[in-house]
Amino acid sequence: VVFSVVGSLFHAIVVPSGEISLVSGTMELFSRVLDRLGVGWAVAPLALVVAFGGIAHLAPWILGPADGVASVAEQGSVPGRLGRRNARGVPVTLLLLQGGAGTVFTLLFLLVPSVSTSYWMLSAVTAQIVIVMYGLMFAAVVRLRHTRPDVPRPYRIPGGLPGVWAVGGLGLLGCAFSFVLGFVPPGQLATGDTATYVALLALAVVVLSAPPFVFAALARRRGARDAPPGTGD
Repeated sequence: VVFSVVGSLFHAIVVPSGEISLVSGTMELFSRVLDRLGVGWAVAPLALVVAFGGIAHLAPWILGPADGVASVAEQGSVPGRLGRRNARGVPVTLLLLQGGAGTVFTLLFLLVPSVSTSYWMLSAVTAQIVIVMYGLMFAAVVRLRHTRPDVPRPYRIPGGLPGVWAVGGLGLLGCAFSFVLGFVPPGQLATGDTATYVALLALAVVVLSAPPFVFAALARRRGARDAPPGTGD
């Protein structure tokens, strides 16, 4: 939190607000500071280092969710075809799906006049999905401590159930506040009609959040259909 906040404030102090770009803002900051220090030549090698860091950061973001869904597929909660792995254990089917979906979403750069606006909208959708995930995790912590209190756990929140409710409740409140705030279009960017912006963002969040719930419902229906007669009574 400290590094993110201090870094953002430093960026806002150095670069005028009307010139900040969501896409190239970091390099603009480096360029201004290094030029002022008389070492502007360092921008190019620094950009290369940032690019390598971005690639390294992107790899687990791409492979991590695919590997997680593949593990869920192996447990039977989603169609098994999605969990197909190659000889090295890489979930190829899911990576191909991710590549196709990512290509579709990047078309937003062609449909929105401003690159910064399209970048912001993609970032906002990603943030909203992550917030939904964390909200479910906080809710699961509270629920499972009530429904399965005796399960051995490597870590327990201090304070018993009140402590669980305090941590989980604060987490849920924070997620709810962040989720609502995410639908507020930034005044610095040309996002068009507010109602359209909110509707598109909400539609993207619903579409991207729906698959796990759809797969879970199908798995329950499949389990009920395959159950021996009389076991559901």
